[in-house]
Amino acid sequence: MDSVPLPSLLYDHAAGDSWLSSENCPVVTDALGDVDLSESQELNYMATRSRLYCRLAPQEVWLTLFKISSSVRTKKRSGSYDSDDEDLIPLEPLDLVWAKCRGYPWYPALIINPKMPKTGYFHNGVPIPVPPDGVLDLQKRFEEPVYLVLFFDTKRTWQWLPRDKLDPLGVDSGLDKSKLLDNKKPAVKKAVKKAYEKAIAHRCRVTGEPNPLSGESSSED
Repeated sequence: MDSVPLPSLLYDHAAGDSWLSSENCPVVTDALGDVDLSESQELNYMATRSRLYCRLAPQEVWLTLFKISSSVRTKKRSGSYDSDDEDLIPLEPLDLVWAKCRGYPWYPALIINPKMPKTGYFHNGVPIPVPPDGVLDLQKRFEEPVYLVLFFDTKRTWQWLPRDKLDPLGVDSGLDKSKLLDNKKPAVKKAVKKAYEKAIAHRCRVTGEPNPLSGESSSED
């Protein structure tokens, strides 16, 4: 695969501007210039998540990216890098994702830590729902690693899903658009769009950033 300059893929979709550029840290830009597309997609996700949830300065994120990229290259040279995992970006609790259940469209959801306190948890002041014991017990049915997700549907449905049924939400605008347009049924498409707006609103409450979608629902309903 041809090399793609990393800065061209580092885009802050929440703020709508390219905040990570060669002007911020040209030395690191030169060092990461040969990162291939799959690595860049992962690093883009890591950078966006760092800014949204840790609120790091661009220079600090660049240093983190440099360490990640160096680690990836070391693994590739040693032969310990699994090519089957290249397109599977690491996910963590409290990440927003597109989740796919059999018979249903890709739908916005939030990854929940099954080991979270029973008394509840606040993410930057935003309450995170506690999974019921019955939902937690269902994990025993799976032999493969699975993630616990809470959908942004009306019923707030819980589900356990493997990694290949999850895609990051709010990181790649092209991916988000394709998921939003994936279903041809108007009612389903509207429900997915509503859930997407709820997911973005949740992220904005967590980060304190303005909602880029505010006003869209009212103008189209």
